[in-house]
Amino acid sequence: MLCLRAVWRRARPAGPAGSRRWLASPPPLHRDDRDLELLRRWQDRLSLPPTPQDSRLGEEVAELLHTVVRLRRASPQSAVPDDLCAAFMTHYSRQDAEARRAMLRRMARDFGAPSGDVAAAAARYAAAARRGADDPTAHAAAAALAAAARPLHAHLLAPLGAQPRGLPFLVALRADLEAALREAPAGSGALRALGEALREALAAWFGAGMLDLRRLTWEATPAAVLERVKDAEAVHRMAGWGDLRDRLGPRRRVFALTHAAMPGEPLVVLHAALMTHAPEAMPEIINQPQAHLPPCDPTTAVFYSISNTQPGLARVELGHFLIKKVATELLKEFDLQTLVTLSPLPGFAAWVNHRLLVQARERSGTPEGDLAERLLVHLENDAWLSCHEAEAVVRPWLMRAAAVYLLWEKRRGLALDPVAAFHLKNGATCWRLNWRADVSGPGLERSHGIMVNYMYDLGSLEANNRVYVVQGKVAASEEVLRLLDKDEAS
Repeated sequence: MLCLRAVWRRARPAGPAGSRRWLASPPPLHRDDRDLELLRRWQDRLSLPPTPQDSRLGEEVAELLHTVVRLRRASPQSAVPDDLCAAFMTHYSRQDAEARRAMLRRMARDFGAPSGDVAAAAARYAAAARRGADDPTAHAAAAALAAAARPLHAHLLAPLGAQPRGLPFLVALRADLEAALREAPAGSGALRALGEALREALAAWFGAGMLDLRRLTWEATPAAVLERVKDAEAVHRMAGWGDLRDRLGPRRRVFALTHAAMPGEPLVVLHAALMTHAPEAMPEIINQPQAHLPPCDPTTAVFYSISNTQPGLARVELGHFLIKKVATELLKEFDLQTLVTLSPLPGFAAWVNHRLLVQARERSGTPEGDLAERLLVHLENDAWLSCHEAEAVVRPWLMRAAAVYLLWEKRRGLALDPVAAFHLKNGATCWRLNWRADVSGPGLERSHGIMVNYMYDLGSLEANNRVYVVQGKVAASEEVLRLLDKDEAS
């Protein structure tokens, strides 16, 4: 009791009037009347029809977000920021594309890491470090520096994601952010930092344990979901509903990852073909009317397309979980002996064309330069497709170049080609390169018609993944390695 009285004496305002005020209105925790007034103003604003932005609205949005950050830093459990976050989400969703971009630029600019706080924390850490590793304040100073370097907008993401429909909102917001970066890549460092913070947050919210695998079928899947799958197919476009129906036929399987926070929305979609052999070309898979095919017992599952249907989840690694989950499901249903892909090399044509241009310019007048010029002539407008002599020149050179591109060309120690990087990180083996595998317009534009089979040997996935991630070494078949041994006049 004495302790309680002591606390009462210290906290109670002086004088009888102060006592009455204390009893009638206890002091608020981590908030003040300005926060409540701000909330009331936004509730009033959002109750009205949308109007063109006035000069004050940008400042009001900034005030709103600063209040959320301040309250979240003081007390993550505060209830007021939830209302403020809901106000921001509603306001943002009512804006046109240009107004949204302006809001994103302001968030990125005004809600980065506070430079003054970072500098002060860095000075304290440097002073502690000079006193030696055993200094008891060193670890605390390091933690304080990490906290100071955390951008202010990072404090906004958790409360926004916790709102009803908060995750779909953040996915859509990141899609807007990606579009803004594509439109104005120069001088966008602050926007990129905001995008990376949001990507990391979404990667945690869309982790493997939070995703469900669903098989999609023509008969049972809602038409709206199927339309989303059809429109989002990025690897092998569909001309219409007939193409989609064939890809959902009895010898085909389509699976999607979903999240409870986004019901009815496929996040990543995988297309698989059930076959008796590993295909060498896309016409063996697509444009095959399923109704007229004789029955068979498949021995091979071919993963031929993985598409992200959500632009806001770009570079959030969802497909890694999908292939392994689908492989497990298919092995329960069929006695499969082989799991392979038929994959494009989306960056190969641009890479090899640039290499030839450089070689033709820098080795002009030499046999190597002459060969590069001949190859460029044959590759222009894909002239080799209709000339056997030109194809005889182009094919061995391009096939070896494709092997070099997949096995040796690296960025930060990993495969330069994004599709190769995806499958190799999964532990797949670069198994076979296929000539004239996709001579459609997109196939020729991506990789001069070459495609690659990646083999998924479930017994070697972990070992291949470890060697690739740690050492950068690509698991490849003898057939692919032999392509590297062929002489190349360049």
